[in-house]
Amino acid sequence: MAARVGVDKWLFFTTLLLVLVGLLMVFSASAVVAQERFNSPYQYVGRQALWALAGVLAMVVLMQVDSNVYKSSRFIYFASCVTTILLVSVFFFPNSHNTHRWIRFGSFFTFQPSELAKPMTVLFLAWFLHTRLDQMRDWKNTLLKAGIMPVVFMLLIVKEPDLGTALVVAGVTALMLILAGMEWKYLGMAAGVALPGLAALLLLVSWRLKRVLVFLNPEADPQGAGFHINQSLIAVGTGGLTGLPRPGPLRAPGSFRHHSYHRASGLFQHQRRAVTGPHQGNSAPAHLFRRHLGIRNPGQHRHSPQHHSKSLLRRAGIRAVFREKLLKGRQDHVQPTNP
Repeated sequence: MAARVGVDKWLFFTTLLLVLVGLLMVFSASAVVAQERFNSPYQYVGRQALWALAGVLAMVVLMQVDSNVYKSSRFIYFASCVTTILLVSVFFFPNSHNTHRWIRFGSFFTFQPSELAKPMTVLFLAWFLHTRLDQMRDWKNTLLKAGIMPVVFMLLIVKEPDLGTALVVAGVTALMLILAGMEWKYLGMAAGVALPGLAALLLLVSWRLKRVLVFLNPEADPQGAGFHINQSLIAVGTGGLTGLPRPGPLRAPGSFRHHSYHRASGLFQHQRRAVTGPHQGNSAPAHLFRRHLGIRNPGQHRHSPQHHSKSLLRRAGIRAVFREKLLKGRQDHVQPTNP
C-alpha cells in the first residue's frame, strides 16, 4: 500500500497563491505590449496560464505518487544525475544575453535546469541527513559528503552565470544542515572559505557591483536602476499594506526609510529576546530558524517515529526555497540581466 502523508495546507495554498500572483504580475507587465503587437492584452498571460495549469496538474499527479519513491536511493541518484546533466547541457545551447541558463526548443518550449536544482537539493539533503542526525559533528563523513552535491549544483549555476540562484541553493543547504543539527561553527568555516570567491564575483563584475551600489543608495539613480526600490519605499511610506505605523502626513523618503529601519530593528530585538529567553546557546538560533520555517521544536517530536525526520527536513527545505525565491524575485527588479 502506498505510504500516505498529511498535506501541508499552508505550503499547498501558498503555492497556488504564488501561481495566481505570478499570473497577475505577468498580465500587469505585458498587457500594453501584447495589445500593441498582437491586438490582445492576453497574449502573454494566456500562454503563461496554460503552463501554470500544466504545472498545477503535474503537482496534483505527483501528490498521488507513493512517498517512498522519493525516499529511495535509486530515485535520489537518478534525479541527481539528471539534474547535473541538464545543468551541464545548457552550455551547449545558444546563449541569451551573454548567459547560458536555458534549454530552448524553438520558441515553444524553454526550460531552466537551475530551477530543478532547488527542489533536488532539498530531496537529496532530506534523504542523506535523516539517518545521520546523531552524526552531525562528523564533518568528514557527514557534512562534507552532504555538501558535495549542492556545491556541484552551485558551481555549475555560477558558471552560467546566475549568482542569485546559486545563493538560493546555498541558503537552502545551510538552513537544512542547521535544522539537522549542524553546529554553527561549521557554517562559519564554510562561509569563510566561500567569502573570497563571493567577493570577487560581486566586486569584479561591473553589473553585479552596480546592483549592490544601487541597493545601498537607490536615490543615486531614482528614474533608472533605483526606480523599483524607491517606488517600494514610497508604497510603504504612504501606508500600503499597513506600512504606515500611525496616522500622519506623507513622509519624505529619508524619513520613512529611517523610521522603517528603527521599527524593523525593534521587531528583531523583540524576536531575539523571545527566542533567547527560554532557549540558550546554539539552540536559540536553531529555534528561530525552526519557527521561521513553521517547524516545531525537536522536543515536540520526541514521541514521533524516526522516519518523520526526513519529511520534516524536506518540508523545511521546500519552504525555504519559496521564501528565498520571493526575496530573489524582489532583487531581480533592481537591475535587469546584463545584456
